[in-house]
Amino acid sequence: MSQIHSQTLLLPAEPVASPKELMLIDVTQPPARVASGQIIAGSVRPHPFGAEQWASGYGGRAVAVYCVHGQEVSQVVCGVLRDQGVAAVGLACDFEAWKDAGLAVEPVEATDA
Repeated sequence: MSQIHSQTLLLPAEPVASPKELMLIDVTQPPARVASGQIIAGSVRPHPFGAEQWASGYGGRAVAVYCVHGQEVSQVVCGVLRDQGVAAVGLACDFEAWKDAGLAVEPVEATDA
């Protein structure tokens, strides 16, 4: 996997302003996602450790990457996506801060994780 890159961070309200142009990618590890029981509404959930394989599917799209704590996993995946030519940024908050701000979340079932 790629090293952690310096990256642009989006504030939670920014993706809400342009959801059609920005794809939200939840790279929370599956056990943590199941434990949380929720994700940001409309986000996609590829496995974080397969980013080099699935990155090409997001070429030409602006994406914002997040995880449950907004630290190492999302930063590394964001770096991998950038290495693969994807316009990737990280959210400036973690999932819990998004939820606490009253922004849209949806339930996730164990089978969807």
